[in-house]
Amino acid sequence: MAGEKLLAFSVLVMVFLPGCILDFGNSGAVSVKIISVGEKDMVWHFGERVTLNVTVKSSTLLDNVTITIAGLKNKLNQMKLYKSTVIELAKGTDIISFSYSVPTCSPCNRLDPGVYYVNATISRNGEVLAEGSGTVRLVK
Repeated sequence: MAGEKLLAFSVLVMVFLPGCILDFGNSGAVSVKIISVGEKDMVWHFGERVTLNVTVKSSTLLDNVTITIAGLKNKLNQMKLYKSTVIELAKGTDIISFSYSVPTCSPCNRLDPGVYYVNATISRNGEVLAEGSGTVRLVK
């Protein structure tokens, strides 16, 4: 009987001890959230140079993070805005700025005045950590 109790106790220790030592809980989970992509009610003019700010909140410092913006899909399903950069996210709130020249309004761009989506994606080592979007109104 004592041997069975010792065996049962040994099995329990082997099952629960690694979790105590290695901390398999979610306390170390990384949280990244895109707060905004651009400003509310953005208006861009064809041919102008603009700055698009992406506001991100991270629970920890992360290096080697890729942030990509894409949008202004034309009539041929081509993204006329596509930029990507590798950054280091600080713990807390970061603002990542992208400079961009809006295409001119011409038949070859197939981009008409109107409202368009601009999407942002944050990834690290091939894993998508966060996604967000905003809208912009293109005017002549």
